[in-house]
Amino acid sequence: MIFNKANMKRLNIFLNYAVMPCLWCIFIIFLVVSDCLAFKPEEQHYPISKKAISLYQDCTGHVIPGELAKVFIDEVVAEDNISLERLGNWHFYNNGKRIGRYYFLFYGANDKTFQKLLTRLESLLASRGARPEEIYKVAGHIAHHIQDMNCPAHVMPIYHVSEDKFDNYKPISIPGENTSGLCAILKEPVMPPRDIFEQAAQNTLKAVAGSVVFDSGRSVENETWMKFWGGPDDKDLDGFKTYGAYGNVFGLIPPCASQICRLYNKNTYDRFFNECYMRAVIDTMRLLLFINQRGKEFH
Repeated sequence: MIFNKANMKRLNIFLNYAVMPCLWCIFIIFLVVSDCLAFKPEEQHYPISKKAISLYQDCTGHVIPGELAKVFIDEVVAEDNISLERLGNWHFYNNGKRIGRYYFLFYGANDKTFQKLLTRLESLLASRGARPEEIYKVAGHIAHHIQDMNCPAHVMPIYHVSEDKFDNYKPISIPGENTSGLCAILKEPVMPPRDIFEQAAQNTLKAVAGSVVFDSGRSVENETWMKFWGGPDDKDLDGFKTYGAYGNVFGLIPPCASQICRLYNKNTYDRFFNECYMRAVIDTMRLLLFINQRGKEFH
């Protein structure tokens, strides 16, 4: 191209009206996806995975070598890394099987991505020459989606561009551990990953529909967690819900005139969050047990 004034003017028009809008679209997409995460990668996916490995080893006596444990945890966290594949696949449960593709680019549910990972894991487990590192790597990505199924907004599901208060919640109290009870769970029949995934989602839906437990074990009639996550259907995204009557206020005093809202305190929120957190730990332990029981002894 000859860079005379006429051509430079054409180039500026092209950049301003063709290239720049595309760049802005890509930038906005990255911002949207980065705000649609469930459990935060480093803050919650990491400790959930680390605790699961520790408890699994204590309960079963099978020691997962440090390098394999690191691969597993790193890949759990990495599943939320921004990539072209991640941009086109959101991490929401396909509740009611009504979620599809939106804006020609984005598939709203994680079921297809999860199935793709399962197929890869099954292939590795069936291969005699599979490297343990590859198995634990894929298992880490699968564990990420299973852990996400313990987040209410991702299971109802509720699309949220801004940060979901539950996903970013930081409890003060540490989840109680009934070690014998946790170990007993691993003595139950081994569950395949798809069943672990589905059960996790159903457990979360049940928890959201359940009564809120206040201090001293008190509950109030019709006061359930649906008031946080049980709103009407999203008018713009088929298959999605909206926040409930209280809105996206997990961890805060709900906006109502009733004295009931004053009962919500840190203990109440910690209790519910920690229950979801520990279910994510247990589900991750079940996945580790599945891998071990498939006859792949890497330890």
